Amino acid sequence: MSLGTDYIFMVLMTSLMAKDYVAWSTPVDNLADWRYEGVIYKKTQDIDNANGDKVMYAPDVARGVDGKYYLYYGLENDNKIGVAVCDSPAGEYH
Repeated sequence: MSLGTDYIFMVLMTSLMAKDYVAWSTPVDNLADWRYEGVIYKKTQDIDNANGDKVMYAPDVARGVDGKYYLYYGLENDNKIGVAVCDSPAGEYH
């Protein structure tokens, strides 16, 4: 099922420090019309990064068979993959 929209997920960088995950979207028929969707996941939401001192990297989002969207990411110096869930690709993940 096509949503009719492409999304890009990335880490917001400020002052050479990785911050939160943000999303951008564009209609598939007009790739010149990008829209900033805002912060979709704050790095302090991860229970292992509550103080925000670790860097998140390599975000990827997949739609599950249940229709929800799953954000997968790495966390600095952790040997596991973090995951957060949301009802829409550009919504706020928990």
